Formats: sequence, C-alpha cells, structure tokens
Amino acid sequence: MVLKGHGHELTTKTSENPEIQEFLNNVPAYMAKINSIHSAAYTGNMRDLQSLLDRKRLAEAQDSRGRGPLHHAVLGNAPQVVRYLVNGYPHCLNLMDHNNRTALHYAATLPDSGAMYKVLIQAGGDPNVRDSQGNTPGIYLRRKDLLKMAELVGSGTPAPSATKSKAVDTWERPATPYPETQSTVIHISPPASPPGEQEQEQMELPVSNLSLLNSFYLEVLSKESQSIWSKTWKKLTSGNNSTEVANKYVKRYLTPQVFHKVKMRCTPRYASTLLDCIKFYPQFFIVAPDPHAYTSFSEVFLPAIFDANGVKPFTSHPDMVLQGATALSQDYPIVDLPSKFVQLVRVRVSRNIRPFAFIPIMKREHLYEIQKLIRRVFESEQFEWFDLETLEKDERDEVVENRSVWFPEATKISRFWPKGRGFLANESGSTHIWVNAEDHVDVVVQSQYGNLRPVMEVVQSTIDMVQEHCDFHFNSQCGFLTVDPFRCGTGLKITFRVRLPNLMQNRSYFTQRCETLNLSLKWKQKYKYFGSSSEVSPEDWVEVENIKTCGVNENEIVDHVISSVTELIKDEEDKARAIDRATTKKKEHGTPTSDS
Repeated sequence: MVLKGHGHELTTKTSENPEIQEFLNNVPAYMAKINSIHSAAYTGNMRDLQSLLDRKRLAEAQDSRGRGPLHHAVLGNAPQVVRYLVNGYPHCLNLMDHNNRTALHYAATLPDSGAMYKVLIQAGGDPNVRDSQGNTPGIYLRRKDLLKMAELVGSGTPAPSATKSKAVDTWERPATPYPETQSTVIHISPPASPPGEQEQEQMELPVSNLSLLNSFYLEVLSKESQSIWSKTWKKLTSGNNSTEVANKYVKRYLTPQVFHKVKMRCTPRYASTLLDCIKFYPQFFIVAPDPHAYTSFSEVFLPAIFDANGVKPFTSHPDMVLQGATALSQDYPIVDLPSKFVQLVRVRVSRNIRPFAFIPIMKREHLYEIQKLIRRVFESEQFEWFDLETLEKDERDEVVENRSVWFPEATKISRFWPKGRGFLANESGSTHIWVNAEDHVDVVVQSQYGNLRPVMEVVQSTIDMVQEHCDFHFNSQCGFLTVDPFRCGTGLKITFRVRLPNLMQNRSYFTQRCETLNLSLKWKQKYKYFGSSSEVSPEDWVEVENIKTCGVNENEIVDHVISSVTELIKDEEDKARAIDRATTKKKEHGTPTSDS
C-alpha cells in the first residue's frame, strides 16, 4: 500500500501484533522517503536520488496520484535523471498513474519539441498504451490542447512557474532547489562588545583608524600595487557593505593600539605576517595562514573567537568527541520524523594536518602531498576520487556549483586553484571528503532525514580513519585549528535545510528568532514583490546552522542544534494553527463585502 501511494490510509491503524505495529510506526518515514525520491527526481538531484534508491522497488514507488519517480523526472524536465532511471530501472518505464498514463504520456505534453518523448521511445517506452480517456501518447504529442502539463502537476510536484505556496500535505516534502550558489548568506549575532565599552562607540569607525591601516598597507604593497590585497583594500574603503565589515570588526578587534603591537610580528617556522591574516571579505574578518597565527596574533584572534562563540575567555578547551576523549551521547531525538519541514541535514567537520601550513601560504607540492595522503587512507574503502584539476571546466563548474563546502574566490585561500583539489565520494553520495577546499580535510556527511545519530557516527569513523595516519593541528586553548578562526575548536558545523513557509513570510522576525537561538541563517528565496509585501515561493528554503564551535564539545553542539530547530518547527506549527483558526473564524462570520 505504501509503494502504491496509499500509505496515508495506514497512519491511523494499530495492531496487537508487535511486528505489524512496528511496520505501522515506520510508515511515516517510508512515505517521507518516497516523497524525497520524487523530489530528487523532479529537481534533477542525481546525488540524492542515487542515495535514496537503495532498493529496486523504490523506483516504482507512487504518490497519491499514482505517479512514480520517472513521471516526476519528466515533469521536472530532468533528462539526466530520466536516462538514469530508464537504464537502471527499465521496469518503471511503462508504470501507469491512476489515469493509466505512463511517463511517455507526460513527455508528450512538454514544450521541448518532442525531445523527452524520443528519449523514452528509444529506451523502450510503449507508444500504444491508452489512458483512461482512450488516448495514446502520440495523440497528446500531436494535440497539445487535449492535455496540458499543468493538469499533470499536483501536490508534491510544484509547477516550474509556480509563485505561490500550495497547500502542503502532512507527509509532503517540498522540492529541493539547486544550485546553492543562489543563496544569500546572512550573518547574525555579531560579537558582543568588550566589557566597559559602549555599543554605540563600537559601531563607529574613526577615519583616523582607516587612514592608519591604509598607510600601512600602501607601504607594504608599494611594490605590488595590483595585488589582490591592494584591490581588496580599495574595495573595503568604498561601498556600504565594506564599511559595515570594517565597523563590526576593525574597530572592535584591530584598534590602533593592537595594530601597532602586532604589525611587525611574524609566525615562527612559516613567517606569516599580519598581512597574511587580514582579509577584508564579507565571510571573514581574519584568516589563519598557519597554526601559529592563533598565538602570534592572539590579541586579534582570541577576543574575536571568544566573542563570536559567546563564551568567556578560557585557557583549556573542553574534551571533544571526535578527539577520542569521549563518546557520542545517547541517541539524539529525531527532528521532524515525517520530514514535513526538514529537507536535508548536513554535518561538516574540518581538520588541518601537521606539519603543513594552511592553504593561504601553502606550496603547490604540499597540496599534492596532502592529496596523496588522504587518497592513500581511503584506497581500500568504497570511495571514488574526483580530481578537480583533471575535470573538464564544465564538469568542474558543475561540481563547484553544487558544492557542500565553500570555495573562496579571488582570495589567497584559492591560490593554485584548482591544482591539488578534489574529493572522495562514497557510492551513495551521502559522504564527501574534500581535500584542500578551505582546510586540508573537510568531511561532509548528509542525510534526507532529521536523524543525526547515524550521520555523526559516520563522521566520527571517517575522522578516526584519517587520524590513524596523521596528526591534526591542535591548540589546547582553541581546539582544532582551522583557516577560518570562527570554526576552530570542534571544527563542526551542523546544517539543517528547512522549509518553514509561515516563518519565512516575515523575514525580519525569522532572522531575529534565529539570532535568539544562536543560529546562523542562509536564505535561498525568490521574492515576488507586490508593493511592500512579498510571497514565499514553493521552492524557497533556508539553512540554519550552529554559530558556536569553540568552548563546547560535539555532543553539546548537536543537542543545541536539535533543540533550536525543534523550536523553529514548533513556531511554524503554531503560526499555521493560528492562521487556520483565523481563516475558520472569518468563514463563520462571513467575509465582509466591499459595500459594507
């Protein structure tokens, strides 16, 4: 029944047989998985689709209208997914929906001059199948007026031209849009002001401070005025966005006193200077060019790290799970079991390998050395290596476009790009091990469900495998050291991609709510403006992740993210109920006419 799209009929059933009852308890999860398959097929998300189709029968899993993954792939005009399904699961080629229509009937309605239709015909699609109206696919191909694509689109498959949110069924997972590069990064929870200083004064940047820094950089850069640092400085001193960055960070942490104190220093062994640490760019205030930067320029790094994590200064970092000192805590509660709101969960852990410097000042041969080391660690595992340097430009751009880690452009972190860069991926595509992306190693594991326990177990086992062959840069005060000092400590980022349409309608409130919960917010939204109001598209989503990475261990971060996301979902449900009550009350009292 579940595979035929009738799972909702079982959600209220109970049984005295414990085995049957266990199955009934899992029905919502099965339905959520099927909806995830359909969503991945519709959006052309091959990685998620391959991960979810772990059984052949799932390729025939139908929704409430009888449509299988191939129907959804055709509706989404995703030729790559269509070819994958008809080649790997030919038994789904002539699967019929409740109107006896196959994917070939659907392809006949596409405005693509019959291109998708030809693909299915060549794969073995039956052109003689008649639907409940007695029409074959060929009839619809010739007579577009008999069946419109809009008639085939229903709940669970948003139309490409849709601009308004449709009513969401209890178990529906909204489509996951790509690419992520269209997202807008929103930074919230700026570091607190140092004790004893007024907030108003902290947000003002005196011209003398900018002049002091400018004269220093011009002096240092006099022989290379066209360098990226010179261009970046010019960008900083012009434009509102750059001024905001300076207001938040330069005045707060790089005061004239601190600047004069550290400007002539360099780190031992690697000889990094303050110039190597400063990178005025929206995502960063400072970067660590090597592990010693945390101590050589501690007057700049430590206050920024402590304030960003909202912790008091400490001299010893707590023991961490992924260091082998402790173990994962008891099972974490599953967030959003029916997957009504949660579209994806991603866990990323970053590490840098001793004795190498960090990427901003690394030599090219060291990039290749780290690459060989990581590949050697996983050579006996079921991972495939993708070398960005050898990929064709179009393929490389596609990989970077759908990346799970951030590749900084036009900065020293991207030096020698794409040489020495690549990633390992398991067969399902749920685990990626990035090499030399931002840090030496970024382990990224993702899941379609809000169950973090198995994800964290995979992360822990993967990190342990790497650590068996090498040591990581570690500081007793700051924990594991990363290029971005605001991710040091655990190096752990837990991201939930969620769709909360009612909260998303009020962007200002949603941002403030995330700030209160100590979450950072990445917004992907196609606003449709109507005067001063805006609407949330069915394809809109947000990603929320933990801000704090230092001064806590991984179990505490997981507990915090789970509780915070659960609160956001509760807020969404409360708002939905309030809207339903208001709508019901309005109907009971009648809608006022324009004359009244």
